[in-house]
Amino acid sequence: MDDLSKMYQEYAKVYPKFKYLVETQKRKYLANVVNLKAKNINKDVYFEVELTDIWVMDETRPSRFLPSAKVLTFSDVNIEEIK
Repeated sequence: MDDLSKMYQEYAKVYPKFKYLVETQKRKYLANVVNLKAKNINKDVYFEVELTDIWVMDETRPSRFLPSAKVLTFSDVNIEEIK
């Protein structure tokens, strides 16, 4: 089984433990706390997403669980509440 398959199996197992699915252009995150802020630099808008108690969908990381992270992006951010 390759690393990508293992990651998707892990994702399926941990998904029910989280409240939010957060998608950015680069990654997907599962998180229990999400704080989204729109920020302005001159006329440009970017998003600052603060995540707490998270799982990162990234096959290159030795550990995908993190206590917190901050994501800055000029692209779209999708936040879905998991039922």
